[in-house]
Amino acid sequence: MRVAAGAAVALGLAACNPPPPRDVSYFVDHPDETTKLIAACTASGRSHECDNAQTAQARITAKARMERYRKGFE
Repeated sequence: MRVAAGAAVALGLAACNPPPPRDVSYFVDHPDETTKLIAACTASGRSHECDNAQTAQARITAKARMERYRKGFE
């Protein structure tokens, strides 16, 4: 009986834990979602996931800039 109650409590607590924040590479691969999250973060505040999305946005922008620069030499 105690084991079943302990297992139920453990499962209940596990269900309450939020998922881990998505990393920068996820946001680089999903630029549309990155833009949406950055807009939501601006309205609601900062979190680790917001920081990752902003870092990814900077990388996406830098990559696009570098591609435009390289095309200038073609």
